[in-house]
Amino acid sequence: MLYRITDILAKYSRSYLLLVTSLSLSVYIFYYLNVELVPKVTNGRMLDSFIAGYTAEEGLAELDKFTRYERSLYKSMYADGYDVVLPFTIAGVLLSLQAFSYPLFNTKPFKLLMFIPLLYMISDLSENFVHYQVLVMYENGATRQQKLNYLFYGGWFDLFKYITFCKCYYNDQA
Repeated sequence: MLYRITDILAKYSRSYLLLVTSLSLSVYIFYYLNVELVPKVTNGRMLDSFIAGYTAEEGLAELDKFTRYERSLYKSMYADGYDVVLPFTIAGVLLSLQAFSYPLFNTKPFKLLMFIPLLYMISDLSENFVHYQVLVMYENGATRQQKLNYLFYGGWFDLFKYITFCKCYYNDQA
C-alpha cells in the first residue's frame, strides 16, 4: 500500500511545471519575509532560525525580547499566510526533485523516501501552529508555564523540520 502511494507521488510530482511554480513561489515568499519582515524585528531571533531546535526556555527568552510591535509583526507572518503557504511550496519543490531522482531509488526501501518532503511539510506547519499559538498567548495574558508547554513541542518540530529538509536535500545530491 505504501509503495503504491509513493509510485503515485512520484508520477504526479515529476513535473517541471510543479518544480518551477513551487520554486518561484518559495523564493518570492522567502524574499518577501526576509526583506519586509525580518529586518523590522531587531530585538530577538525568529524561532524558525534555530537550526538545531531550541529548548522551551530559549524560545521564551527570545520571544520576551520582542516588543509588542515586533510580536505583532511576527504573528502577521502566520496570520497573513506567508509562513503557512511556504511549507507547501517547499514540499512541492522537494517532491519534484525527488520524483526526478525516483528511478534511481527503485528498490522498495528507497521508495519510502518520497514521504520525507511530506514529513517536512507536516513538521513545519506544526511548528508554525505552535509559534502562532504562543504569540496569541502573549496577547491573552497566558502564564509562563502555558507558553513553555507549547514551546517545548515547537523546538522539537523545528529540529525535525530541518532534519527532514536536509535529508531531502542530500537525497537529491546523490
